[in-house]
Amino acid sequence: MKISLENTMEISLDQLAKEKGTSKIELIHQAIENYIQDYNDYKELRSALENGQKKLPFSLVRL
Repeated sequence: MKISLENTMEISLDQLAKEKGTSKIELIHQAIENYIQDYNDYKELRSALENGQKKLPFSLVRL
């Protein structure tokens, strides 16, 4: 897979990777994983609310 980033985003990603002591690819990997998890949580929450569930399972609460 190949991605292109705007120059300002590339610079920010470089700085963040240096600050965290990790690679840019690892940061991108983590961001994608978090996005997918957030989206799956959203779908589960929406489904629960559409089915009339008034209390949410603790598994949907992330700190």
